[in-house]
Amino acid sequence: MSHEIEQYLALGFDGHLKKPIERPAFIATMAKYYKRDEAAAEQVADDALLDVDMSDLVFEFKSTLRLEKQHFIAFEKNQDWENLGRQAHRLAGAAQIFGFTQLANKACQREVSIKTNNLDQSNAATQALLQALEQTLACE
Repeated sequence: MSHEIEQYLALGFDGHLKKPIERPAFIATMAKYYKRDEAAAEQVADDALLDVDMSDLVFEFKSTLRLEKQHFIAFEKNQDWENLGRQAHRLAGAAQIFGFTQLANKACQREVSIKTNNLDQSNAATQALLQALEQTLACE
């Protein structure tokens, strides 16, 4: 949120990274503080990630998506915007980490429509999110 960013900058922070964290922005920030050019930092990150096996974490993440979908449907039906927004925020971050960019984007859009109280986009955002969940589950 913009007011939070302003608060942290006023406290002396040099900058911020928005969530979900985008790899290029993260690499550029790390390169700046480690005094490397972005291309070298990108290569270091790529090399390090080659050694990381996240398949078990991706499997675990995907195994929770059916329950997540049920929660989204229930929260929407009950107009529980607070829990719906919280769940969308959590899903957006996790989906981005595991490379499910479309799902992350739809969850982020749903969260924003709640925070901005945009009722015109609200139902459409939930339907798009549910469709993205289905597409992700279909890839099992």
